[in-house]
Amino acid sequence: QGGYIRSAWHYAPRLAMPSMESSSASGMSGQPHTQLVVSPERLRVIAYVCFSMLVAVGVVLTTLFADVVPEETVIYSVYGYNNICINFDYPPATYVVPTMWCVFLVPWIGYILTFWLRAGIRRDEGRLSALAYRAMSVFSFFEVACALYFIQVFVSKPYDSSDP
Repeated sequence: QGGYIRSAWHYAPRLAMPSMESSSASGMSGQPHTQLVVSPERLRVIAYVCFSMLVAVGVVLTTLFADVVPEETVIYSVYGYNNICINFDYPPATYVVPTMWCVFLVPWIGYILTFWLRAGIRRDEGRLSALAYRAMSVFSFFEVACALYFIQVFVSKPYDSSDP
């Protein structure tokens, strides 16, 4: 059981990045050969764990310490129910969760970047069409832009406006 999980983690697809050759243009001949191996899937799992922790901390802080009546929130008055965002809108969650989002962004953007780089390798090997690679490039850029813009949810509060 534990071996299966370890084996699945160990054999996850990896992205081999270009290595520094011992006769590089930097003039560092005779230096040892190094290779960086990155697994996009591992970065994605790390990002999912970070995001799950972010949500859990938001829920705990809002439930235990926030001075909010769920049936009197702006979200409830507009939609008739509260969604997950209520856990990010009130102190003390507003002091902690934005920093956790930044921690989530590092592995998430790393995942998107390495996934995109691996797609480029597949294209160069002839295993992915140029059109599919271009589409992945556009979607990867869009996904990074959305992840960066998402931090706005921690800045703009529904109760800041007098018009729900």
